[in-house]
Amino acid sequence: MTEGNLDDALTNQSVPQDIDLESRKLLIIVTPTYARSFQAYYLNRLAYTLKLVQPPLLWIVVEMTLQSDETADILRRSGVMYRHLVCKKNLTDIKDRSVHQRNVALSHIETHHLDGIVYFADEHNIYSIDLFEQMRHIRQFGTWPVAKQTSDKSRAVLEGPVCNGTQVIGWHLNGLSKRFQRFHAEMSGFAFNSTILWDPKPWHRPTLEPIRQLDTVEDGFH
Repeated sequence: MTEGNLDDALTNQSVPQDIDLESRKLLIIVTPTYARSFQAYYLNRLAYTLKLVQPPLLWIVVEMTLQSDETADILRRSGVMYRHLVCKKNLTDIKDRSVHQRNVALSHIETHHLDGIVYFADEHNIYSIDLFEQMRHIRQFGTWPVAKQTSDKSRAVLEGPVCNGTQVIGWHLNGLSKRFQRFHAEMSGFAFNSTILWDPKPWHRPTLEPIRQLDTVEDGFH
């Protein structure tokens, strides 16, 4: 695991200091990754995007089993403040790999009381710089529409929340099967305040029972 004091990391990477730095909320970007043909391409592309986002930003990258030299090298050269974690859970279903990797990141955020806005950024997706800046306005939980390709890749569709002011009152969905999901938001379609993981008082949580993603994406969080 690669980690360190956030203030030291900002100083060591020569992040430009300006009067707005203290007022900007830390963005905590969580990315599961695994070895495959385009892994380096995806990670480098995401690294270039994150480097353009104004600090402070912490990139938590989680691998399975061990830290690979290739990923470690990409992170060192990224110019982005990062922590390189490992998920050592034995998996019986390869589809759930990223679920357990995200939970490792959530546990790390909880243990170290990292204070910021948590966002799950899968490496193969493409992101707008403005999206990250808008996240800093989130106080508790934020969600937004996400563009997706249909299964036959013939067209793009939008899925996302129906809002009344600041309240989510419904959901735009494509496909009947998704109507029965417990958690409708796509992983790239929401972000939340990290203090809900480790500070129960502001959230009126009676206990500090860990908040984790369930074993299947369709089930959401508990």
